[in-house]
Amino acid sequence: FTQSSGSSGINAEYGECTEMWRKVMKKGFSGALSALYLQSVFTREGLKGVRDAFKELKSWNSVPECGYQAMLSIEKENSSPGQVFQMYSELVTSYSSLSNWREFLNFCREQLPDKICDIMWKCKQLYSDSEIAEIL
Repeated sequence: FTQSSGSSGINAEYGECTEMWRKVMKKGFSGALSALYLQSVFTREGLKGVRDAFKELKSWNSVPECGYQAMLSIEKENSSPGQVFQMYSELVTSYSSLSNWREFLNFCREQLPDKICDIMWKCKQLYSDSEIAEIL
């Protein structure tokens, strides 16, 4: 969008931009578009705004894995380990892949070692011993 004179013009254009994003996102979206949308909201509205936008996305459509990864990246850079743990939990609940579990386990090793047993127990419920060996 173009810059208008004065801050009220810029704020109005941000509002229009946000509304346009919301209209597009409500109709359905690709993974790349969801990631761009979340980054755009974070840039304009900060962490609380992007968390609200992510909740809203989940209520409209199923969020593509790329959208979860984008939100996870934002949380990693701006949140507590507990909040990042919560986002990883959502990611692996929606997209349970060996690579996502491996990434989750590595995060716990570095940031929340007391949670490793919980993660391993969940993996044992979902995967064979050979698959768990791949995660480790």
